[in-house]
Amino acid sequence: MSNNSSLLVIDLGSEHMLNILSITDGLNIMAVRALPPRAESILSTVNPIGIILAGGNANASSVPHGSLDMVLKSGLPLFAIGSAMLWLAQQGRATVSGHANAQFGSQSIHLDSSDPLFAGLEDVQTVWVNHHDIVTSLPPSLRSIGCHPSLRHLAAFSDRQNRWWGTHFHPEHEETVCGRQMFANFVERICKQIHKEEVASLN
Repeated sequence: MSNNSSLLVIDLGSEHMLNILSITDGLNIMAVRALPPRAESILSTVNPIGIILAGGNANASSVPHGSLDMVLKSGLPLFAIGSAMLWLAQQGRATVSGHANAQFGSQSIHLDSSDPLFAGLEDVQTVWVNHHDIVTSLPPSLRSIGCHPSLRHLAAFSDRQNRWWGTHFHPEHEETVCGRQMFANFVERICKQIHKEEVASLN
């Protein structure tokens, strides 16, 4: 059974790892940072409630996927950010392609506030983006929960069955206005809720 007070944060090239650790600390949950080669051993030791895949601005092929097999099989809620979102979308058979123009800076996006990751947020949010590749198609199993309306790019997706959530933008960046609330929702409305349901099922 998972520990109700810890997250595993796997560093996949994040430029803002300190921001993530600061945010999770403010949420009163312990975040254990790991590089990919050690993720599997730390996962079994920490036994976390959920996992953050903290990517940066690289493309999906830069993610060291061979060391993340156990993460995918863990059944724990996953929150993939930046390039890690692209990689996770590919594991769900989405198509990822390069884009002629790199996206960098603050942008307005439309979010689906009915998804627990964005619960309590306005449908239009200002977020920070920094990427080259984009998701060009989603299979039925992956649901779009955010998009860039002017660019028509996918900004976020979820797969409730596999317990996957991903944002192409960076909620940990200070330019993402409600980023902290997104992390809080992942912890409280996703990870802790799933943990509570699992505990109840054992009684």
